[in-house]
Amino acid sequence: MQRSRSRPRAARLRAWAGHARQVLGTRSFWILAAMFVGLALLHSLRPRIELTSIGFIERHTMERIVFLLPIALATFLYGQTGGLITLALAALVMLPRVAWLSPSPWDALLEVLTVGVVGYLVIWIIATQENEKRLRQDAVARLRTINAISASVTDSLDTTQILNKALGCKCEVAGLPCGAPSHREASRETGL
Repeated sequence: MQRSRSRPRAARLRAWAGHARQVLGTRSFWILAAMFVGLALLHSLRPRIELTSIGFIERHTMERIVFLLPIALATFLYGQTGGLITLALAALVMLPRVAWLSPSPWDALLEVLTVGVVGYLVIWIIATQENEKRLRQDAVARLRTINAISASVTDSLDTTQILNKALGCKCEVAGLPCGAPSHREASRETGL
């Protein structure tokens, strides 16, 4: 019983490792990682500098806001999961400065929470947009199928030919290899 459970777990682990290798092999991942590490170093290692021309905004406030860029990029590249992981990492990078280095920790904590909320909203907006895009593409594929079937119906009045074309269109949209059914199979399915 334990062996049967370990096989699917091992297969999932191999699949995850293959996916991780694929992600780590992309150039966009390393650009995202370099951007994130650069921002983390800039945020953590430089001393606090007040920007008097802007007034109430500190340099670290701007750095916290700039952390939204890798969050948005990760969401575009790797979906909602990638964005949430990057958001969590950004919060982990920003929190030590709040706890130990900031002269006003409550203000810094409020900034980190604000960046977290705005970051999550960015993730949600991008994920919703991608989902709607996918739904539109599915609807277009269904409409193309309906159009192809209606065009074949208007071309011919032979039921076998209509059914063969309809099946071919449906298989083409579904991405399945299909053969044309025989006349008997077509008449059994339709009851004609």
